[in-house]
Amino acid sequence: MFKFRGIALGAIMVVICSTINGQDAESVDFDTELDDIFNMEVSVASKNSVSINETPGVVTIITKEEIQNSGARDLIDVLNLVPGFDFGMDVANSIGAGIRGLWAYEGKLLVMIDGQEMQEQAYASFQFGNRVNVDQIQKIEIIRGPGSSLYGGNAELGVINIVTHRAVNFQGLEVSGQVGQMERSLARTNVNMNYARKINYWEIDLKASYGKGIYSDQIFTDIFGDSFDLTNDGANTQSTNLNLGIQNQGFDFRFIYDDYQQKIVSQYDGLSETPYDQSFSGIFTGASYKLDLNEKLTLTPRINYKSQKPWGTDDGISGYYKPSINRLLGNLQLEYQPNDNLDVIVGGEYYHDEANTNGSDLVWFDGSDKLSLSNTSLFAQGILKTKVTNVTVGMRYDKHSMVDGAFSPRVSLTKDLGKFHYKILYSRAFRTPSVANLSAYGINEDGNYANISPNIKPEKSDVYELELGYQITSNFAVNGNLFYTDIHDPMVYFYYYDSVNDEDYEGYFNSTAYGSKGFELEAKYNGQWGYVKANYSYYSVDGISEVGYYAVPNNQSAVLAFPQHKFNLQSHFKLNDRLSINPSVILKGKTYGYTTFDEIEEASVLAEYDPILLANLYARYTNAFDLPMEIGLGVYDIFNQKYSYIQPFDGWHAPFPGPSREIMLKVKYNFGL
Repeated sequence: MFKFRGIALGAIMVVICSTINGQDAESVDFDTELDDIFNMEVSVASKNSVSINETPGVVTIITKEEIQNSGARDLIDVLNLVPGFDFGMDVANSIGAGIRGLWAYEGKLLVMIDGQEMQEQAYASFQFGNRVNVDQIQKIEIIRGPGSSLYGGNAELGVINIVTHRAVNFQGLEVSGQVGQMERSLARTNVNMNYARKINYWEIDLKASYGKGIYSDQIFTDIFGDSFDLTNDGANTQSTNLNLGIQNQGFDFRFIYDDYQQKIVSQYDGLSETPYDQSFSGIFTGASYKLDLNEKLTLTPRINYKSQKPWGTDDGISGYYKPSINRLLGNLQLEYQPNDNLDVIVGGEYYHDEANTNGSDLVWFDGSDKLSLSNTSLFAQGILKTKVTNVTVGMRYDKHSMVDGAFSPRVSLTKDLGKFHYKILYSRAFRTPSVANLSAYGINEDGNYANISPNIKPEKSDVYELELGYQITSNFAVNGNLFYTDIHDPMVYFYYYDSVNDEDYEGYFNSTAYGSKGFELEAKYNGQWGYVKANYSYYSVDGISEVGYYAVPNNQSAVLAFPQHKFNLQSHFKLNDRLSINPSVILKGKTYGYTTFDEIEEASVLAEYDPILLANLYARYTNAFDLPMEIGLGVYDIFNQKYSYIQPFDGWHAPFPGPSREIMLKVKYNFGL
């Protein structure tokens, strides 16, 4: 363990030192100056716009240029380069994210696109894999840590806020397409269109994308030893997205249609008889109006509506499952800013959910086909700026109609002192049970599995963070953070097969302590020739986590699926004004996962996986043929590691193969206005 950590830290220092020696540290002619990045205002962690070095959270900003330079194929490629992020496989081929060693897939990670919450409302999960077209993205703001005090019960461990192109930063019509080829199969074919225009005081943006892909072209072997060739329609995806925005001064309207289809070959544990279709579709819309009552007081009402049909199947192989869930949400926020040093926000929020089984092979917890629930929230936040520190105090109280209320305070001290900045952060976070969490099976008073009334409590987390950063030169900066996350009463999923009665059971229960501790290091260097970014992350659950479902036997520090050590390197080298090459490296430490089933012991068998090195190379050519056209060519997983997505809990699901080496071609053309 310590040997690997030393190698990763040494690699960071070698890269940084060689970069400094090869370029004048005071050069300022580069893509984005570090001062511009550090002064970039973000609101994802505070509801107020403050600089990234003073925002009360551990925040990462990923710009459009960084995404395009990297040649990222989808969100997985983008997030894999962020410290603390990794991915695992849930049931039914679904890829989810982990943060700082903790499984965040169900209700612990909030994903937003242009302010719209994209979680499906059955289990509050978000499925990754060739889903969001990265050519639509202007920037991504990421909180690595809690966001519940601002966003409620789906932001316990992190927030991903995706901001797409708007007329304020993009004008004209742009189309793009990409095609990728793995060893044995076509990997993806994606097309995208961006349009934005400003007409007098009106700003209009429209994005549309369609994509088809495949998770893997390898052979999947389930825990019982049965195999399936995934090139035979066993891991396909199809994504359709439409995003419309209209702004006029303080008015902001957004409409998103998102339809994500999967071809499923794995269920809870073993292979299905034949691959079957599963769909996640939804409409997400909202409007807000920022009203300046006077120079110091601003009132912003907001309303959102989303209608979803998640986990839809209808071919009888896995049962007929077609739930629909609608949410209507209203939010009212009042901001008072008497001077530049004080900012106070107070507000309230209410949402109402309607869930319907639509005749599916399931019922909600009370045996009915329909379920209604609601949640009322009150929140407040104040930021006081002084010469030595900025004090942020915030709180949120949520009262759910079916479970206990949750109080989420936060306190932070932050300050950018020129070259040096610091952040001292404490937050209470929580996860509210979603509709399916309330309706799943549990253990009744007799100790038997049964469909019982909801007795789940919202899990709560105490998170402590310390960040220190120093800008060594105008274009070289380093920072690091320590974190400690302690989750109380974690809501833990279980799956059980009763071989005697041939019955499947799944459910949730509040377990004992769960959490992680560790640190993350980052270094950035920008020069006239390009830039280099490197980061290293480490976590341990020793002394915190007591949940055996996620644990690795005989290793108290690690959990299933996620490596304790991870090193990322992303670089951009400009060969001339048009051509650049962009190598990236992801080095993951050893991981653990259950792979087979021991029929004698009636238990799954653990395996240890060696560290892997994922190397990618992308060449980007802009203004090709003296036209507003861009051509990109990339090679991904150059050494053909053929990594797998491991299930982060002991759910009898063997690791699901990831992609083999892929070659991808992308073409983009801007038609202007």
